[in-house]
Amino acid sequence: VFVSDVVKGGLVDTDGRLMQGDQILSVNGEDVRSATQEAVAAQLKVIQLTLLNQVTENNKFPEHQDIRTVEFTKGPGDSLGISIAGGVGSPLGDIPIFIAMMNPNGLAAQTQLKGAAAEDGRLKRGDQIIAVNGQSLEGVTHEEAVGILKRTKGTVTLTVLS
Repeated sequence: VFVSDVVKGGLVDTDGRLMQGDQILSVNGEDVRSATQEAVAAQLKVIQLTLLNQVTENNKFPEHQDIRTVEFTKGPGDSLGISIAGGVGSPLGDIPIFIAMMNPNGLAAQTQLKGAAAEDGRLKRGDQIIAVNGQSLEGVTHEEAVGILKRTKGTVTLTVLS
């Protein structure tokens, strides 16, 4: 498994030791040289969740986390236009719910183009969904998260972590 991209300004970029093209040999001391890309990705997502749970003494998220709220209006028959992955018991392991794919015609993709959501930070593939309308997705199964997202209507507020 090789590093395909390093997010500019992210934790790995700031640290400077991991570069695009580097081979990942182990994660938390576990040899991953013969592991699949999916298995390594799942391990790395668990590390991201651990970082998320390490709040500072004054209950603020560490500076390297990009947590934001994105709002949009979902009318009858509208589709959020996202596919999610993760959740308790998922094939990737017990990892947080994240945006796996975005339909270019869905509401979530439109936040990238206009309005207050674009100013607050766009939704993008790979964003972890922390909460939907204030309801935490921590510890839910994939199916539960899908149900929560499908039942939204009116003003939809997503709290996400990049």
